Amino acid sequence: MSVSQTAKLDLGFEVEAARDGSVIVSGKGVGLKFSGLIVLFLVMLLPSSFLFTFLINRGPLSFLPADLYIPAALAINAALVYAVHRLKTPPFGFRLTEDGLECDGKRYAYSDINEVFVDNGHAKGRPIASGGIHTGLIIGGTGPVGITAALTGGAGASASIAMANLGTRIGSAVNYRVSFRHGRNVIRLASSLDESTAISLFRFLTEEP
Repeated sequence: MSVSQTAKLDLGFEVEAARDGSVIVSGKGVGLKFSGLIVLFLVMLLPSSFLFTFLINRGPLSFLPADLYIPAALAINAALVYAVHRLKTPPFGFRLTEDGLECDGKRYAYSDINEVFVDNGHAKGRPIASGGIHTGLIIGGTGPVGITAALTGGAGASASIAMANLGTRIGSAVNYRVSFRHGRNVIRLASSLDESTAISLFRFLTEEP
């Protein structure tokens, strides 16, 4: 009988304990899945063909021989799809300190963070998940063991999660965002996430170990 191996904890983002006891969280958007790339490629064929016709008739690509028109048009379409995919993989990163959250060169005191929430750019209206930030994540010298304990907990969660039906529009599955409210301002922590990564990051920020 083989001995089973302990499954690796995959949060969808990286967590690192700094020497000063703070916690550094980093990651990037998930991008479009392969099936989504194919669908987007087909959807963009018509608009990219208009762009290619403009480039042929107005100068930059007028030197191309006729037998290269189709390969060039497909290459332009592929480049546009790749550009959209890159836009869906933005990096994110922030630091959790003893008394506040540091993001984009600014520090936000925990006492001033009114709400942490998950929403989706394709679904206007109420947040998909909402809760208060949990400030007990600071390692304080316990190292990676402390991080693991913080991540695997969740029995005392005070946040309520109610996932909505977001439809099937292209990109909606990777358009989840995690943000917090600071007074009247909404500060974006991460964007272009899939549902599981967004909820994982949300729970990391809101649930007690």
